[in-house]
Order: sequence, then structure tokens, then C-alpha cells
Amino acid sequence: YLADNSFLQYEISNFALEGYHSRHNQKYWTSQDVIAFGPSAVGLASGVRYKNYSDLKEYITLLGQNELPNEYTENLDRKLQLTEHIFLSLRSSGLNLEQLNSKFGINLLAIAPVEISQILNAAYASISNGTLKLSPKGYYICDEITLKILKIIEDFADV
Repeated sequence: YLADNSFLQYEISNFALEGYHSRHNQKYWTSQDVIAFGPSAVGLASGVRYKNYSDLKEYITLLGQNELPNEYTENLDRKLQLTEHIFLSLRSSGLNLEQLNSKFGINLLAIAPVEISQILNAAYASISNGTLKLSPKGYYICDEITLKILKIIEDFADV
């Protein structure tokens, strides 16, 4: 219905009219640093994810004591950064293959030519401007494609 009414699927679970994509969510999907403001907010800074306390009273008390209101922090190791990079990219704007190689030293087309060809030939994805982008059909099995790619990388690369 949405596609038939000029809405574009720009992420696995989001549609919008041209020019009205969520800019806020793009930060999450591209693993950019974000600052968390407010109770329950989650932020990412230099490979550390943190979550603020959900309880408003606790949150305000800690701020009043000049303390960060972080309920937890999590250091993202290389493997987790790679995993999140791949699954967030595939569910949104696509996996930039050159960026994957420069950031993580992984040439996906070199280590998985048969598997990538199968994905392309089944019309689950396309490659344009060096980006592996899932089709609407591919979004339905995004998790399966992501797991397949991660398994290949795990078998061939030191992560």
C-alpha cells in the first residue's frame, strides 16, 4: 500500500515520502556517536555505549551531584562493532563494501563471491556504487542474510 502511494522503503521497518527520511535514526544505523539526554536515553561515544537511568528521580539526583546518570556502559570490541556495522547497514542504507574493507580490513566480494552472487541472483539485493543494498524482498530475510555474511567473515577473517 505504501509503495503504491509514493512512500519509499528506506529502512527495513520504515517508509517515507522522498525527502522525509528520519535523520535522527541515520546516526544509529551508521554507528555514529550520539549523546544521550534524558532518562532511558542510550548514547554512543568512541566505541562505548551507555544508557541513562530510567528512573527520573535517580537521573535528576545524579545530575545534581555532578555525576553522569549512566545505568550501564558497554565497551564495544572490534567484533561487536563489525557485527553491528553489518546488520545496521543491511537493514538501512546498505553495506558500503569499500568502507567495510577500509574500516575492518574485510573484502567481502573476495571472500564470499559465490554467496554474494546467490544473494544478487535471487534478487534479495543489488550492488550499486559499491554498496550492497537489500531489496524489499531481501528485507524479509535480512537476519538470514546478515548471519550468512557474518559466518563467512568469521570463517575467513580474524575478528
